[in-house]
Amino acid sequence: MKFFTTDYKNYESAIGKEWLLTNGLGGYASSTLIGANTRRYHSLLTISNNPPVDRTVIVSKVDDIVVFKDMEMSLASQRTNGHITYGFCHLQSIDIGDEITYSFLVRQAIIKKKIELVKEQDWIRITYSIINPGEPFKLKIIPLLNARYFHYISNKENLAAKNIKLNGSKISLDLNEIKDICIEFEGCMFESLNDPYYYSMEYDHERKRGLDHIEDHYIPGLIIKEIKEQTKEEFTIDIYVGEKCIYNQKEEVREYATYKERLIRACEDFVVHRKSTDSYSIIAGYPWFNDWGRDTMISLPGILLETGRFDAAKEVLRTFAGYEKEGLIPNMLPDGEGEPLYNTVDASLWFANASYALYKKTGDDEFIKNEMLPVLKSIIVNYRAGTKYNIKMDIDGLISAGDEHLQLTWMDAKIGDFVVTPRHGKAVEINALWYNALRIMYELTQDVTYRNLAEKVFTSFNEKFVDYEEKMILDVIDSGFEKKRSHDLRPNAIFSISLPFPVLDKGFWKGVFDRLYTELYTPYGLRSLSYLNKDYRGYYGGDQFERDTAYHQGTVWAWLIGPFIESYLKIYKDKEAAYLLIEPLLDQLDKTMVNNIAEIFEGSFPHRDRGAPAQAWSVAELLRALNLIRG
Repeated sequence: MKFFTTDYKNYESAIGKEWLLTNGLGGYASSTLIGANTRRYHSLLTISNNPPVDRTVIVSKVDDIVVFKDMEMSLASQRTNGHITYGFCHLQSIDIGDEITYSFLVRQAIIKKKIELVKEQDWIRITYSIINPGEPFKLKIIPLLNARYFHYISNKENLAAKNIKLNGSKISLDLNEIKDICIEFEGCMFESLNDPYYYSMEYDHERKRGLDHIEDHYIPGLIIKEIKEQTKEEFTIDIYVGEKCIYNQKEEVREYATYKERLIRACEDFVVHRKSTDSYSIIAGYPWFNDWGRDTMISLPGILLETGRFDAAKEVLRTFAGYEKEGLIPNMLPDGEGEPLYNTVDASLWFANASYALYKKTGDDEFIKNEMLPVLKSIIVNYRAGTKYNIKMDIDGLISAGDEHLQLTWMDAKIGDFVVTPRHGKAVEINALWYNALRIMYELTQDVTYRNLAEKVFTSFNEKFVDYEEKMILDVIDSGFEKKRSHDLRPNAIFSISLPFPVLDKGFWKGVFDRLYTELYTPYGLRSLSYLNKDYRGYYGGDQFERDTAYHQGTVWAWLIGPFIESYLKIYKDKEAAYLLIEPLLDQLDKTMVNNIAEIFEGSFPHRDRGAPAQAWSVAELLRALNLIRG
């Protein structure tokens, strides 16, 4: 995408859009449209010390100053110590795709600055292309380094540089615990500073979240390039950690014209290589999420299957299958020698769904029956007999899980001892997924035991979860708090229709769906609680307590657009109308995180995007919904 001055008329509007580049290892580069950092997570190079987790910010920014004989002009944009630097006033255009290119016009000189994150390496390359028909000038390039854990922020006192070595056109140093940070600047001069610090960079997003928001950075020195009059110049600045491999220049920069192409491009951001398993994984979101079992299994059909990456999908499934224990698929994989975390009731059931989706896409009997089927059988056996976290099948065939202290479903939220959305007992989406797992097993094995149990679950579900008078599905039953919470209208009911094998009696689809549509649908996904509920929270913001108490109390989740559209098409079969329902969310590819979709949106108008600005299952389910409509 290309942006012009109408997209960054002033500082406040300019920082409303963000961009993201990823390196396939969990590392990334990200900032606002104009390069002003507004989050502690913004940087030009954040690396993963143990891919794809344990991230460290290395390069916060690389600022530029143009120095003429009579004056100097900063090309940087940033709020610092209460003052805004307006370098974006010199911007002609911004190109955002596989790389970021800023085009500046300073007097008569055109300065292009291309930012590229080298794949599968901890390396950022910045290429300057300059056309100068006018007077000579100097370009001062200022790298701002940090070397801190990406959730924290630094000040001068904890920025300790050691072992600084200048060797020709390369400087290397150790900063904090990160060793051998290297900067190469062929064809440029280097100048050290008496006071090598950048003070008081302000992060607008962190201030609004009630968090520490002022940070210092270390400047190893100035890189200076002299630009003569009536000349063209091109040179690169490479910043990397440790040794770098051979640089492979792209043959061409790809262009993404359609929504589908842009979503496919966005899917690439979330596919990472996990060091501990030496295999592919799917990172849940940027900039702060890791790869989680539940998110991975929900995202896999969109991220990998809808993009044709079937071998990668098998690798991900194979990796998680290898950690199956007592019927549970881990929610978090181990980083090194540690043990996986299994605190989830739905990851195993979403694993069955993802395996079946791969089977339907590829028809690969050998992989499913030889590698996945033993794991699926273990899941069924353990869920029936009972496993960790009070996960067990009741006499009615339904699955119950957890207690008031355990948070096992995707919608659980707990702050200290305060449980915001208690969902222990028999949760609706867990039993919809359980029914599907049984039906999947019957299709794969033709063992009537699975079919008979599935029929029992179907009968019990429609007897116990369906409120025929209210035209709704209860969210949780047999939990001890049904009278208070069971009639909270939540989006989890959609899975009783949307999954490959709907557990809700078909005669009741339309009544349930229409009420969900009326009270939960927004242009950006489904609300987590009906706007008519007395506990509804339409706005998401403030400190952590305020945000967490709103997280599942009305906040819109973009990923739910997938099951919503799948249900809509099953009932109404109107693809033209379905496209109109997802078009506003597709338009978000032009908004906050360019070419990506946010995690959540506020439940009330104007539905501002919130949470992580780039989320795997948001992208995955939107792409899947688009393909259901357009093919």
